[in-house]
Amino acid sequence: MNKKIIIIYTFVLLLVGIGAIAFINLSLTKQVPTNEISEKNDIANVDVMSSKKTDLSFEVSGKVVNISKQVGDAVEQGEIIAKLDDSVALTQYNQAQSGVTIAKTDLVALEKTLKREELKLKDLRDNEKKVQKAQVSLIKENIASQQARISQANDALSNAKIQLSKYVLKSPVAGIITRQSLNLGEIANPNVSIATLEFK
Repeated sequence: MNKKIIIIYTFVLLLVGIGAIAFINLSLTKQVPTNEISEKNDIANVDVMSSKKTDLSFEVSGKVVNISKQVGDAVEQGEIIAKLDDSVALTQYNQAQSGVTIAKTDLVALEKTLKREELKLKDLRDNEKKVQKAQVSLIKENIASQQARISQANDALSNAKIQLSKYVLKSPVAGIITRQSLNLGEIANPNVSIATLEFK
């Protein structure tokens, strides 16, 4: 009888021991994937926070006349990286600027003429006023036309300014220059990468 009790007791202990071992192994097995998931999440976070890259290029073609930043240099957003020869675009911009100035000067002259001609109406007889009024009306038409010319000249100036800005390559974001493929004196082609910027 004692042997049976001992055997049963031993069997129960054995089952309890096996169960305990199985429980411990199960717990450890569950922890491993958790750690793996945690590590994967950490890697994902690193990827999200890691540096990004963007290729830099000019919108127009031209000869490189200045390179302000080299590989390894840090740049701020809006900082100049390189410039192309903009002599032709600059000439066009200056001409457009002169066009605005001339158009405005002509308008001022027409407005002065209008005031002078309007004053004459007071001193004229009725039969003479008709001719003078026609002259005044003509000047007013010229003023309206000149105002339209000023608007066109301003548009031309804005376009010339935009075109001129395309000869300057500025950093779109703060970062570090990690690649550069163009040197002074070489020709840059439109939308062809000349450098790579790495940023957060």
